[in-house]
Amino acid sequence: MLRLVTINFANFREATRDVNINGYIIPKGWKVLTWARAIHMDPTYYSNPDVFNPSRWSVSCINE
Repeated sequence: MLRLVTINFANFREATRDVNINGYIIPKGWKVLTWARAIHMDPTYYSNPDVFNPSRWSVSCINE
């Protein structure tokens, strides 16, 4: 069965040192939530992210 959305939608990580990301300071020890669905649905990286298109993962499309 193929799917349209990511099954694992989020992950927690812990900063192992102070980190500056685009001017935001993430202090060491803070928990960070990565929102995979937001990343996978970002049109900056994926053209037509709302369209089910499994061929986007084919070898010929990876470097586009």
